[in-house]
Amino acid sequence: MLSIFFLSMLPSFLSGNPATTPAEMALLGGVFVALTLAVFIAYGLCADAVRTRLFARAAVLRWLNHSFGAIFAALAARLAMERA
Repeated sequence: MLSIFFLSMLPSFLSGNPATTPAEMALLGGVFVALTLAVFIAYGLCADAVRTRLFARAAVLRWLNHSFGAIFAALAARLAMERA
């Protein structure tokens, strides 16, 4: 899927010089990879901060356990009511 994106979208950003096309595609691909890595690192750091704050509180853990238990019970009840 990513290959299709690069082959369809990136050529419109090239200079048009066939001699520099491979280098330009590699540069644009590298920029894309670097930006994607930066975004994923930011997501990971934010998720870690949220996790640390949430799991530090016993009331939040209790609420999460009760919520997930209720959801699983509701799903089990729905599954029990399904016809084969």
